[in-house]
Amino acid sequence: METFSGCELQITGCELQIEFCSMHIGKKIMKLRELRGIKQEDLAQHLNISQQAVSKLEGKEDIDAHTLEKIAERLGFTVDAIKEFNPDAIIQHVQQQSGNLGNVIGYNINPLDKIVELYEQLLKAKEREIESLKQQLQDKHS
Repeated sequence: METFSGCELQITGCELQIEFCSMHIGKKIMKLRELRGIKQEDLAQHLNISQQAVSKLEGKEDIDAHTLEKIAERLGFTVDAIKEFNPDAIIQHVQQQSGNLGNVIGYNINPLDKIVELYEQLLKAKEREIESLKQQLQDKHS
């Protein structure tokens, strides 16, 4: 068992298990921002602060409620979703969905890549839904 920054990585045979440490709110914001493809500069502009201040925020264990609400707004998540973000649960879900397929065909599936792929698919689905709703609204006004 290897430990990195308080997190554990265990490799047994062909199985990979990652136990994430209790992630502080700043780290959760960083991970969610990265999943959304939002740069620190973009978040900084939304918050009317510098990119360096965003970097410091992402290192904090606690963030005031007002700032957290503005961050949640920009990231497109609720404050509760940010607070409850658990990458371990997401990875477990992805691993359950992919099963042992990676081992059967001779390569390992990177769970983080699968998370990003799944997230991108969800974003595309939401974009299609928004376009459909816009079209419906236009049709009603025509």
